[in-house]
Amino acid sequence: MRGEDQRSEGIFSYVRLEQRVPADHPLRAIRDLVDADPSRTTAADNWVKGVLAELDKARGNLRGMGGAGIPATQKWQDVRNAVELARRRGADREQGLLRTAAAIAASTQGLDLAKGGLTILIENTAGAEFSLGGSFEQVAEVLDRLRGVVPVAACIDTCHTHVAGYNIVSEEGLYQTLRHLDATIGLSRVKVWHCNDAKAARGSKLDRHEHVGRGTIGKETFRILLNDLRLSHAAFIAETPIDQPGDDRRNVDALKKLVS
Repeated sequence: MRGEDQRSEGIFSYVRLEQRVPADHPLRAIRDLVDADPSRTTAADNWVKGVLAELDKARGNLRGMGGAGIPATQKWQDVRNAVELARRRGADREQGLLRTAAAIAASTQGLDLAKGGLTILIENTAGAEFSLGGSFEQVAEVLDRLRGVVPVAACIDTCHTHVAGYNIVSEEGLYQTLRHLDATIGLSRVKVWHCNDAKAARGSKLDRHEHVGRGTIGKETFRILLNDLRLSHAAFIAETPIDQPGDDRRNVDALKKLVS
């Protein structure tokens, strides 16, 4: 038990970033939260204990990939679940976003991700209750807090974007959403797109992926995205259902046919 306390204290000390991050860095805000209300120290320690397993899992994955010297882009979501747990314990979204960034910083302590060719991607979510990342602004905030701390970029999921309430179905709505994305996160910082159609309606907050062209988004959205030269640097990945053998290949082929 004492060992767990020491590990928690060590991570929390790092999260408070007394030495690691310049005084003007946004992650310093977590220290201000504690200094303003000392009672938060206990709450923060409890939170750290609650996410130790997620942090250890992430560190193990990142260390393994970096140690193998494999250039890769790592989409890391373990902390998101931990932050949702923290939300149920009473934290608000501002604190949750701060804790997300702090947990990622803590989990990568001592790991040279850049040397291993690794980038952590922050993915937008469907915006369900108690979750974070349902808006581009929230994703951008996490990215900004991690600037200069770890290699980080964004992953945008089309299903999540649609059910979170953004209009990506009509051509006008899609281009407006892309302008919004560029103004908040920056199109150049979106390194991966998850090309998933959606079973649920726009704004429903229901994360239910559907085969390309068979859902409430439709093929035309994917055609525009795949042929937009501003997105040519990004990888496009399908996370569609596999209801029958070969569905994964059929969805990839459906996307390829949309590229002109």
